[in-house]
Amino acid sequence: MSNGYLLAARADLAAAHEISGGFGLDVIDASTVTDLNGLAQALAQAANVGLVISSAAARDPRYVEIMRALGARLQTPQLILVDQSAYAPFSFLPSQWPAMLLEDARSRAARRQAAAPPPPPPPPMAPRREMDDLIDSIVKPPAAAPAVGVYEVLTGRAGRRRDPTGGVDQHGGQHHVECR
Repeated sequence: MSNGYLLAARADLAAAHEISGGFGLDVIDASTVTDLNGLAQALAQAANVGLVISSAAARDPRYVEIMRALGARLQTPQLILVDQSAYAPFSFLPSQWPAMLLEDARSRAARRQAAAPPPPPPPPMAPRREMDDLIDSIVKPPAAAPAVGVYEVLTGRAGRRRDPTGGVDQHGGQHHVECR
């Protein structure tokens, strides 16, 4: 279950994926955004939003456009700065938005994952017979097909045939090939 979203430019996707699990956030690749208003609305309603910024992201005109739009619509997303100089190109963003360096986010994500309770055990399996009945009710087995041999496939004919060598193998013994 997602706790929110982490938006990143294509150049920063690896960093975003690296920390997203520790915070329970789904990563959004900004290069895939086609509806800026829809994105802004979804992020405004999310419980948690992280925005990954970097000098590489600042060179992506689409990402800068998205960040400008979000700057006017989001309350307090968490900025994740990939490097020390990442904030300067994004100085148009509200100054009250909290920011942290990627290294700090990595540490926090790792601590959160280590402190998280183990996942609940899977539910007990139904007895084998019940499972078989359930599968049978969902899946229909394919109809039995007649056996087809190589001869039938190659010639389109069925039946018994003699080997092309005349039924004599290299040791002088008789043999035949039967296809079913």
